[in-house]
Amino acid sequence: MSSAICESTSGSGIPQGEILKNELQELVSRWCDIPVLLEERIKKLDQGIITVEKFYEGERWLSAWLLEIEKLLVSLNVEEIQDEEAKLTKFDDTTVVAEGNSLEDNAALLNKTVKDMDAYKERVAAIEMDAHQIIENAEKSFSSEISYKLDELMKRWKMVEQRAKESYNKIETYIQKREKVLEMVDELTKWLRGLEEELPPKMPINSSAELFQLKAKFQDFKERVDGRTQEFRDVNETGNDLILSFCGKGESVQNMARKFTQLNAKWTEVTDQIYARSKFLKEASHQYGEFRALVAQEMDWLDKLERRLRKSPKSAADAEEISEELDDLENYMRNHPEARLARIQEIGRMLVEGEVTAQSVASDVDTLTNRWSTLSQQ
Repeated sequence: MSSAICESTSGSGIPQGEILKNELQELVSRWCDIPVLLEERIKKLDQGIITVEKFYEGERWLSAWLLEIEKLLVSLNVEEIQDEEAKLTKFDDTTVVAEGNSLEDNAALLNKTVKDMDAYKERVAAIEMDAHQIIENAEKSFSSEISYKLDELMKRWKMVEQRAKESYNKIETYIQKREKVLEMVDELTKWLRGLEEELPPKMPINSSAELFQLKAKFQDFKERVDGRTQEFRDVNETGNDLILSFCGKGESVQNMARKFTQLNAKWTEVTDQIYARSKFLKEASHQYGEFRALVAQEMDWLDKLERRLRKSPKSAADAEEISEELDDLENYMRNHPEARLARIQEIGRMLVEGEVTAQSVASDVDTLTNRWSTLSQQ
C-alpha cells in the first residue's frame, strides 16, 4: 500500500512523495534561515538602540549647551551689559556665562560662542543624521517623537546662532564707535586746551593799534571755534546716542560720560571767553571809532567857537557890526549839538570801564567837557 502511495501522483503529474520531500526541504531551509534572520534583526535592533542612545546623548548635550548659551545671551541681553567685576558661572569645559563683564570681555565671549558653534556643526550634523535614521526605521509614534525633538532642537540651534552673531556684531560695532568717538573727544579736548593757552590774558588796552590787533586775533580765535562747532555738535550727538543705546550702562559708559562732561565744560569755558572777548573788542573798536569821530567834530566846533569869541569889534562905534557878531555867536551856540557831547561822555565812560585806551579817552573827555564849560561861560 505504501508503495502505492509513493507511486501516486498529484494532479500535476509530480509524485506526491516528491512534493512532500520538496516541502520538507523548504521547511528545513526556512528553519535554518531563522537564526540568520534573527541575528540580522538583533544586530539591526542593537544598531538602532545604539543610534537612539547616540541621538539622546547628543540631544542632551546640545540641549544643555544651547540652554547655557541662551542664559549667556539673556545675561548679556546687549542692553543689560555692565562693567562690574565679572562673575563667571562654569557650565562646561569650554564656555562660561558672564553675569557682569566689560564690553570687550562680552564681545570675546560671544565671538567664542560663534566659533564654538562653527566647530560643533559636524557634531550637530551627526545628531541630525542619527535622528533621520531613527525616523526612517522606527515605528510611526516613535518616529514622530524623534522628529519633533529634532525640529525643536534645530530651531533653538538656529535661533541661538543668529542671536549670538547679532549680539557680537552689535557689541563690536558699539566698541568701534565708542573708540572712535573717544578719540575725537580726546582730540577736541586737547585742541581746546591748546587754544586756551593761546588766549592772551585780559589786560588794559593802551593804544588803538593794540585794540585793532586784539580784535583781529580774537576774530581769528572765533573763526577757528566756528570751524569746529559742527564737529563738536556731531561728537556730542553721537556720544549721547551711544550712552543711551543698548550698551549704555556700566563703568565704561560712565567713563565716557565723564569725558563728555569734561569736554563740554572745557568747550563752554574756552568758547565763552572767545565769543565774549570777540564781541567786546568788536563793540569797543566800533565805539572807539565813533568816539574819535565825535571828538574830532566837537573839537572843530569848539575851535570855531573860540575863534568867534576872540574876534573883537574894530571900534566901539561900529554897533551894527557888534550886533551882527553877537547874533552870529548866539546862533552858533544855539546850533551846538548837545547830544554829541553827551554821547562822547557816554562812550568815554564805556571805554574807560572796559580799560580801552582809558587814559587818553578820559583825558579827551575831560578836555572837551572843561573847554565847553569855559567857552560857554565866556
